[in-house]
Amino acid sequence: MRVKFKLDEDRNLFFDSVREKFNGWNEISMLIKVNRNTLLRYRTGEHLISLSIFNILKEYSDLKYLGSKVVFYDNNWGRKLGGVSNYKKNKWVYELGRKKVAEFHKKTDKILLDLDLKSSRLAEFIGILIGDGFIGKYGRHRIIQITGNKITDRDYYEKFLIPLMEEIFCSSVYFYERDTCIRVSVYSKIVFNTLRNLFEFPLGKKGEITIPENVISTDDCKAALIRGLFDTDGHIGLERKKYPVINICTTSKKLSVQIQDILNQFGFGAYVCKYRNKRGHKTSYKVTIFGKQKVLKWKDLIGSSNPSKMERINASVAQR
Repeated sequence: MRVKFKLDEDRNLFFDSVREKFNGWNEISMLIKVNRNTLLRYRTGEHLISLSIFNILKEYSDLKYLGSKVVFYDNNWGRKLGGVSNYKKNKWVYELGRKKVAEFHKKTDKILLDLDLKSSRLAEFIGILIGDGFIGKYGRHRIIQITGNKITDRDYYEKFLIPLMEEIFCSSVYFYERDTCIRVSVYSKIVFNTLRNLFEFPLGKKGEITIPENVISTDDCKAALIRGLFDTDGHIGLERKKYPVINICTTSKKLSVQIQDILNQFGFGAYVCKYRNKRGHKTSYKVTIFGKQKVLKWKDLIGSSNPSKMERINASVAQR
């Protein structure tokens, strides 16, 4: 905050009363830790006084009821005032700039990336996005974001996911680390529009999301998409401490049926179980394959790009 005296005479009285307690302006400048010239600019009203300095000086002033003699401004009051003043003087320049920006955004709305829809790399990314990703729209800003476990997913993100996204979208990918998770983000209107238009990816909460048919035209793409889903929303464990089990969980019933159908095309004998999510009390669906032979088949046919998940697969089939 900044402080300004309403009347010049009150400001002069204030500084004169403070001056009487010291042996000159140099001593006061040492107290408030500003140079003498700055202090004198405060005294003449050329500069507004910072609130912290004003609070120090008023301890040495004999004046009363100072609150009624001053007004307070935000620290950025000068920039605001300058912006308003410049806008009034050059309104046509600002309006022209806004018009050009609006025209640019209108043109980029029609630009889509030329992606290879038969690429298994693209299919794997779509599986990852369906599993742990979302896309958002905030004013003119667009974001594509994927969130993972800070401990188990770090190698996967740094060594696989970030290079994959850079390769597919030819765009900068930003890595963030939080207290409980890690995130990768792309801020691109063109990438956002591509995902929305080509794959009808929903905004925000994914809800009853489904697999886009145009990315699973080949068996390689189907396997890759399932791999992306498994690496984000998949789990592997042991049933009764000895039977390997792989499952993929989702709150979308339609998605669970699609995953089951693809896995059964490969002969996995997958089945869907309905259950209640303990954290959100939502109805969820678990697509499951059961048994060592099927997990070995998964390892050969689908596999995993996530080192943590691959390690668990190997450990599960190593059990006797």
